[in-house]
Amino acid sequence: MSDNDAASPDGAGWFALPTSEDDAERADDLPVGRRIRIMVDGPGVPIWGEYTRLPDEPELLRQLVDVSPGLIEDLRDWNDRMAHRLVDDEQTWEREGEILRRRLAAELGDDFDVDLRL
Repeated sequence: MSDNDAASPDGAGWFALPTSEDDAERADDLPVGRRIRIMVDGPGVPIWGEYTRLPDEPELLRQLVDVSPGLIEDLRDWNDRMAHRLVDDEQTWEREGEILRRRLAAELGDDFDVDLRL
């Protein structure tokens, strides 16, 4: 684990919670932290909190961090293009990722540090 990675609450490193109906009950207990990362890791919305990948369902994600539905959809589309290898030009994909990072940072405001991890 690098200096930039945060450990999970149990010390096991980065981990992803399964997305399911149970997430609705856990949303209030899910630790988000101050650091938000856009990090590609399979299809879906690529937003990670400090300790885990945040839920993929838009309503649950909005309970944790106030992200607009349009940005959630744009993040999902951008990530899915890469996950399914539909991107021919990696520089364009990286440039689009940076634009999405800036949009996410603007929507979340000063309460969060947002970075892009490719």
